[in-house]
Amino acid sequence: MLCEDITGFRREAGALVVRYAPAGADLFRAFAEAERRCCSCLGWFIDDDGGPQLRIVAEPSQLDAFEQLLSRAS
Repeated sequence: MLCEDITGFRREAGALVVRYAPAGADLFRAFAEAERRCCSCLGWFIDDDGGPQLRIVAEPSQLDAFEQLLSRAS
């Protein structure tokens, strides 16, 4: 499950960066690919430099919503 693999997250200018355990890499890649198809107005990027992470690029209000969801899940 995605939530179990999340090791932390942080807000950056224009993005929310979600760090996850290496064991969840395949699941996060599949998640990002699915989200690119249904929510193409947002940016969904897997970045393995400096540790596995998902970078979500969106409007500030959209990032606020994602951040609230992650805060509740952790």
